[in-house]
Amino acid sequence: MAGGDLIRAATFQGFQSLVFELGSDPEAILNEAGLTGEELADPEAQVSVVSFHDALNIAADVTQTPRFGLLLAQRQSFEMLGAVGYATKHAPDLRTAIEELSTYMGTHDISARSFLEVDANTAFWCYANNSFESGSIVQHVELALSLGVNFMRSALGQSWKANAVHYQHSKPKDCTLYARLLRCPVYFDNDFNGI
Repeated sequence: MAGGDLIRAATFQGFQSLVFELGSDPEAILNEAGLTGEELADPEAQVSVVSFHDALNIAADVTQTPRFGLLLAQRQSFEMLGAVGYATKHAPDLRTAIEELSTYMGTHDISARSFLEVDANTAFWCYANNSFESGSIVQHVELALSLGVNFMRSALGQSWKANAVHYQHSKPKDCTLYARLLRCPVYFDNDFNGI
């Protein structure tokens, strides 16, 4: 990965309060990741993607919360994506919303990409971040896909369920939180990350 890849500070929405509620010091975690709370005060500020990944991974370890990314997604909304979130939310239909997000994802997170694949009666909304070793982005991937599921529910109604959520990473020992938050079958060790 290029050392200069950036992400909007808004990506940390809910991070500090979640870490605090899990009994740890968010400022200490941010400092270890090379950040400060002051840097994150402006949602439009740009911070290192590496620092974001580090903060998620450190928080998961320090709080002993392996599904930290899943939990963080419950505290975030598409509004944190800024202009791209606004365009997505106000698109005329769901397909356009996902395509707009895919087109402009780089304005929020230069290292990530999103794309829609439609095959007969099935649509796959995929997420990729190939700039990192797969082990280091598990928290980010789980955050992103959970946000995607939440977005679909906001667009289609809270009773909407995906047919499945797919992860490239290996299956963890405890899958309880996936079932509770995603409310659909979850598959691991796949060739792609997606809904």
